[in-house]
Amino acid sequence: MSQTLIRQLKLIEHLSTPNHYHLRRPSAPRRTWKEPRTRDKGLKEFKQLPDTLFQRTYRVSRQVFYSLLDNIKPSLRVLGASGGKKGVPAELRLAMTLRWLAGGSYLDLCREYDIHSSLFFREDTGIIWPVLQSLDKVLGLTLDTSEENLENLAATFDRWTPHSEFKGTVLAFDGWVCRTRRPYESETTSVKSYMNRKGFYGVVCLAACDGNLKFHFWSTHPGSANDSWTWSVSELKTLLEEKKLPQRFHFIGDDAFVNEEQMMTPWSGRGLGIPKDAFNYFLSLQRQNIERAFSRLVTRWGIFWRPLQVSCDKWQLITRVAAKLHNVCIDAGLDKPPASSPDFHGEEGDEISVIENHNDFLDPDHKRHGGYQSSESRRLRITNQFEDKGLQRPLHAQCNSRA
Repeated sequence: MSQTLIRQLKLIEHLSTPNHYHLRRPSAPRRTWKEPRTRDKGLKEFKQLPDTLFQRTYRVSRQVFYSLLDNIKPSLRVLGASGGKKGVPAELRLAMTLRWLAGGSYLDLCREYDIHSSLFFREDTGIIWPVLQSLDKVLGLTLDTSEENLENLAATFDRWTPHSEFKGTVLAFDGWVCRTRRPYESETTSVKSYMNRKGFYGVVCLAACDGNLKFHFWSTHPGSANDSWTWSVSELKTLLEEKKLPQRFHFIGDDAFVNEEQMMTPWSGRGLGIPKDAFNYFLSLQRQNIERAFSRLVTRWGIFWRPLQVSCDKWQLITRVAAKLHNVCIDAGLDKPPASSPDFHGEEGDEISVIENHNDFLDPDHKRHGGYQSSESRRLRITNQFEDKGLQRPLHAQCNSRA
């Protein structure tokens, strides 16, 4: 018998010996079960969150959270309490709603707090819609036209320009496009009316804020609407027409709006000359507040980082409540939202940007003649005062000059 055959036989005998378990395929590790998530455990962890992490997660401080809870709790019944089971408390429903507005996934929230996903979007007895409707009722967003309040609003703009000619600005207007999915034909009679000229579906939110970035006016329209039309049908436009705003106060907007005695807009076009260019510069210092307010709003509430996917009839409610909660944060001194990058996971389609509703489609005559004009008295008067004083755009801003 050859030596090779002998070695092979010995190897076979060696491998067949039951003592050599190390040569066998290792078995899978024994599965260990983690402690299941329960609603009580999720609520306990929620209450134990450090204050910094709490504000970063829910976008409001703990004090503001429980103040909101006290206001809406009377209108929220205990949800799902039947058959001896504990219901979903109002505290948990508010927390889930705020986290959802901040950009959280409803699936993750339902798993975290042991709630069936079908309950989250239920119309009248669900998690978020009753909470949003309650917040919409208890939180205000209107313009108080009393003399004292108008004086306070004007004072918030004074620090943005050193010249007395611009005193009296109480609100800055602009439009923001909130991206949405394509509406279903069963939801609206005109799907195309929600197509924005920038090439996506959305709703146009016409808003106005003060110098502290706090909103005092909010209206929502289909995405194809332009700022000029949304302003023409607004209640504040009616306020000006009925002469209910004292003459020493005025609003400001971009060149998409109609220039009036109490709605000042910039001079449009190029080759304006030094006085008109100076007017545009100092007006823009005040008008930037509404753009910054939109930026804070979108950065704070991550639900706007991607198109809204809920029912079409809920888009107006979501944007309006988000604006009201933005005001609550401003009043509480939480004017700077937390850094968005830790919560931004870069999913496909996500975009943290503010899409303004600029009217790029306007005809050349509109821009050549300085926008839609119905009255030049206030704007022209301030421009002439700038010319008499020899005011011009500062040197550091000459790169944007249209003189």
